[in-house]
Amino acid sequence: LMDPASLNTNIPFIGNLIDLSLPRLGFIEWSSEGGNFFISLGRRLIKWGPGTYDMTIADSQPYLDNIWTEFKLPLINEWNFDFNYIIISPKMWMDYNEDGENHDVQKTIFAHKWSFYNNNFRITIAELNNIYGKDPNFLDASPLIIWHDSNQDDYSNVFLHLILEGKVGPVRAFGGFAMDDFDLPHESGSGKPMAM
Repeated sequence: LMDPASLNTNIPFIGNLIDLSLPRLGFIEWSSEGGNFFISLGRRLIKWGPGTYDMTIADSQPYLDNIWTEFKLPLINEWNFDFNYIIISPKMWMDYNEDGENHDVQKTIFAHKWSFYNNNFRITIAELNNIYGKDPNFLDASPLIIWHDSNQDDYSNVFLHLILEGKVGPVRAFGGFAMDDFDLPHESGSGKPMAM
């Protein structure tokens, strides 16, 4: 116990200090009368997809301060469109990179996803943009651009996620492909994870 910063626990402590960021859960939300628009502001569990441990946004994380918006639009032949945009503000004590150069820097996460679905099939394309070490600008926060090619490389880590869901009778299948800041052939090496 000589070095409190070396303690590892799931109890919300910072070394030997108690996290007094209360309340742990608190939010306000509003939904339109037909349910086509939804907005929530506050601290709550959030997740994408039906999986227990989703690859981008999973409810295994603690309650995070966030703004969640969702827009639903019926299309033709029982198809629907769903757009979701989230801004997440991680807590400063959630620093998993204590030895790296990004220690104690401001982090803001923007995420958006587009889903097309009917009663038996859903295809979703999503991006998560982690901004670190600077205040986000309008380009970082824009809900409608593709963040991967926005040339914000020095302070941004973009995660792409493709999700497929299908249902036949009582059987439901779910799968996803994730790509973390992969450099395309025309881009120079950025030192990013380039993970799939």
